Amino acid sequence: MTAPDKPKRRRRRAALRALVRLTVVLVVVVLLIGVAALAVTDRRLPLPDWVVARIETRINDRLPRTEIDIGGIDFAIPRDRRPGVRLRDVTVRDGGGAPIAVLDRMGAVMDPGALLRGELAPRRLRLAGAVVTLRRDQNGGLMLTLGGGGVEFAGLSGLLGGLERTVARPPLDRLETVQVDDLTVALEDARSGRVWQVSGGTMRLEQDEAAIEATVAAEIFNGSDQMAQAQISMRSVKADGRASLNVRLEGAPAEDIALQTPALSFLRVLDAPISGALRGTLDESGAPQSLAGTLEIGSGQVQPNDRTDPLLFESGRVYFEFDPARDRFDISELRAVTDSARVAASGHAYLRDKGPGGWPRALVSQISLSELHLEQPGVFARPLDFTGGTIDARLRLDPMRLDVGQAVLEAPYGLVRATGRAEAQPDGWNLATDVSAPRLSLDRALSLWPQPLAPGTRGWLDENVTAGELTDLNLALRLAPDQRPRVGASFGFTDTDLRVLEELPPVTGAAGFASLVDDRFALDVEAGTMTADMGGELELGGSSFVVADTRPKPSRAAVEVQAEGAVTAVLSLLTRPPVNLFADGARSPDLAEGRADLTARLGVNLGPRGTPRDLTYDATGQLTGLRSDDLLPGRTLTADRLNVTLSQEAVTIAGDAELDGVPATARWQQGLTPETRGGSTVKGQVALSQQTLDAFGIGLPPGTVSGRGNGSFTVTLAEDTAPRMTLTSDLAGLGLSVPALNWSLPQGGTGTLDLAARLGASPEVERLSLDAPGLEAQGSITLDGGQLDAARFSQVAVGGWFNAPVTLSGRGAGRPPAIAVNGGTLDMRQAGFGGGGGGSGGGQGSARGPIDIALDRLVLTEGIALTQVQGRLDAGRAVAGQLTGRVNGGPPLSVDLSGGANGVSLRLRADDAGAVISAAGFLEQGREGQMEVVLNPTGAPGTYEGSARITDTRIVGAPTLAELLGAISVVGLVEQMQGQGLVFEDVQARFRLSPGQIVLYSSSAVGASLGLSLDGTFDLANRRMDMQGVVSPIYLLNQIGSIFTRRGEGLFGFNFRLTGPVSGPRVQVNPLSILTPGMFREIFRRAPPEAPAN
Repeated sequence: MTAPDKPKRRRRRAALRALVRLTVVLVVVVLLIGVAALAVTDRRLPLPDWVVARIETRINDRLPRTEIDIGGIDFAIPRDRRPGVRLRDVTVRDGGGAPIAVLDRMGAVMDPGALLRGELAPRRLRLAGAVVTLRRDQNGGLMLTLGGGGVEFAGLSGLLGGLERTVARPPLDRLETVQVDDLTVALEDARSGRVWQVSGGTMRLEQDEAAIEATVAAEIFNGSDQMAQAQISMRSVKADGRASLNVRLEGAPAEDIALQTPALSFLRVLDAPISGALRGTLDESGAPQSLAGTLEIGSGQVQPNDRTDPLLFESGRVYFEFDPARDRFDISELRAVTDSARVAASGHAYLRDKGPGGWPRALVSQISLSELHLEQPGVFARPLDFTGGTIDARLRLDPMRLDVGQAVLEAPYGLVRATGRAEAQPDGWNLATDVSAPRLSLDRALSLWPQPLAPGTRGWLDENVTAGELTDLNLALRLAPDQRPRVGASFGFTDTDLRVLEELPPVTGAAGFASLVDDRFALDVEAGTMTADMGGELELGGSSFVVADTRPKPSRAAVEVQAEGAVTAVLSLLTRPPVNLFADGARSPDLAEGRADLTARLGVNLGPRGTPRDLTYDATGQLTGLRSDDLLPGRTLTADRLNVTLSQEAVTIAGDAELDGVPATARWQQGLTPETRGGSTVKGQVALSQQTLDAFGIGLPPGTVSGRGNGSFTVTLAEDTAPRMTLTSDLAGLGLSVPALNWSLPQGGTGTLDLAARLGASPEVERLSLDAPGLEAQGSITLDGGQLDAARFSQVAVGGWFNAPVTLSGRGAGRPPAIAVNGGTLDMRQAGFGGGGGGSGGGQGSARGPIDIALDRLVLTEGIALTQVQGRLDAGRAVAGQLTGRVNGGPPLSVDLSGGANGVSLRLRADDAGAVISAAGFLEQGREGQMEVVLNPTGAPGTYEGSARITDTRIVGAPTLAELLGAISVVGLVEQMQGQGLVFEDVQARFRLSPGQIVLYSSSAVGASLGLSLDGTFDLANRRMDMQGVVSPIYLLNQIGSIFTRRGEGLFGFNFRLTGPVSGPRVQVNPLSILTPGMFREIFRRAPPEAPAN
């Protein structure tokens, strides 16, 4: 451009400016007129598009990196005379052109001064139909999106700071309020994957010079059927950047609240609606400074996963303050109510073990209880109330696990302590808890015992333990998924009263220890007493009660009772059911004195009343220092120690004892079944001696028994009946002596004794059987006043020489009994009584009583016996007496007996010697005559040295003698013998009689017609003889030479010999002997037998 042109140009610009000013003035005038009209009419004026575009441009110029598209603007001056505009179809875009907000409507009240200066400075904004999406990333950062793109903020503090900065810049720096209606907000949480929807909400933003405050109220939809009500207020102080937050909630799910802030993350364990209020502050950097709130928790549950059983509750309330700097909660009030519990508490808690984003993994708390009420019918017998306590616990979330380090619960009855854990595992709850208490009353402990836990055992304790105090209680419970609960418990008890069986007296003052391990319950009594009906107290220390398996219904208990006390007390208990020891009333528990130490074992079903008990029992024990005067009436039983055995079939007492001082090993048994009741038995071994006889009142003669043996006995005791005893023995070690029979059993011998007796005040031996070497006896014995009344033996067999019934009759104390023999036989060939070693015959043995004899047969020697024997032996030590009988059933014979050093001497006398000799089988042809035979024992059995004399006898028709006379041709003598017989005035003989033979030393028979001498042997067993002799005819004259010969021989005679059988002997005569004078006759015959030397 040239210089001349410059003036022209300046002139044209001046004219243009003038034109513009004029135009502006005109426009302003027109606007003022329009504003006045709008103010009067209260109507909106749509602005032209170019004006809208101009305003749009001015706003965009003032908002860097942001672009606003306005669909239309309506201008209005409301009645309050403040001009305002309403924007339609507003879209806010970011610097890249992406939409970040879309609004249906937006109204604004402008600042008039700014508007006159050509500036748009709203004082109030009103939005409607806004759609806002708020996204939270994994780190807690926020992205705000209003209908399209979004703006990121660093959390809530960043959002507040961005809002504050936005309204601090023109054209919003004069903004006083913002009202948003019909607000839709979607909160998308990347950390939880959850989406919350706010619809139909309202928001109000207010600011002044000091602060900016935003309030949102809306219903929140979280995908469930329930809508939560929320009102959120935020206030930021402009001077220092501090902010406060207030939240009111109603019906918000606990999990939703937990996801909003780490401080409340532990609410996620609850599945319940929450109402309440929260208030918090943020510092200038946006970091939280404090948080406080009140939460009302509705009905819900705790169920970490689908496999865990839910824990239901009805309501809860908590007042708390949170200090973010220390991660500490101060809980001023905590209350919770379930269908079975009510709790009130306070305390504090800490957030611990923080992870990414500051989210804690653990909550450590200390809680002070002011009230804990537990009431759950079917679990606890009655409500449980605790008035205070403390709990130290830690809660972890992934997986959920609650650890109780210590819980101390206070109650009027004492303290209860607990520790434990509860963990939600994938397949269910894993629970462990340990509870302890230093001291509780039994009644209170049973109220704490859950009823489903070992119900049979608990029921038994509840019914049978009536008083007491428990100490050092410990309970352990373990629950694991798909496993049976495991329970362990232990406690001590003192001053406890309990009943083992309803039939027995209670145990009082019991002390001990009890435990429950899994399914086994055991109670051990260390001390306690039971007072019996008789006999005083029993000490029960060492007793036990065990339920091996508490699971079955009914469960079964094993009871072991250790009882120590008086025997009377133990027997008194046994008289009660179920044993009913003395149910027949025959005996009383006080039948014995002493001490008892008994172990009883019982089995019983546990369950409610009416449950079949299926009772079993048995017992073992010992009795010491025992003494009884009643077990065997009239006898004293003593024992240092006896063993006791009890079963359901019988009670048995056994051991070493003494009966009236007599040693015995006994076993007493009382049957307990219906079939065996009504009596008892005593079996055992007893020492047999004279002391035994004295103790049992069996008054046998002194000296009958010596030494000591053993016998097996059985005593039967029955009601209203005298005791009965049987006794058997092999007699080993026992010496027996019967002086009257000259029989004895040495102490080294053996035999058999079998005795049956009735005991009591008047004992009686009802059966006595004795079988010993040399003696057999069968009989009975009656006593009178402890002395022998009568011993009646149906058979007494002694050494093969005596076999007869014998009766011994008592004659008073100190006097030997009288003896009566009634029948039977006695063989003198083997008889040993009255002589020899016993000394009886000589008067040195034991004294005996008189003996009355009525034998059927008395054998003197082979072939010679007396029958119908009658007689009597006088009392004394020596044998003296007289017998009468018939020789071999024929002529009578009397026998005088007298004892001597070697035995009993016999003097036999008869008035018809011929008949006696004939009956004896020596000479059948003998007639008449007086006979006397003396037999003196030699000491050898059945052997006697004898002498005989017969006077005035005759022999008629003796064949042997006739043959002898015929052989010597003595004319007339044979005829005389065949007629009146040969008469012998005197017959004498000396001989030795033994069981098998007669040795005739010498014999003679003289008469007027004939003289005879005879010597030799006579075999009694075979009835054979070997005799020699001399026959002297015409003895009246021939006897002149007898002074030179043997008696019965004359000066002249014939030697003869008789040999062979007695019935027909061979007769040999030496006729030449007649030629030999008597003094030389020995030449033709053998020497006669001689008596053996002493």
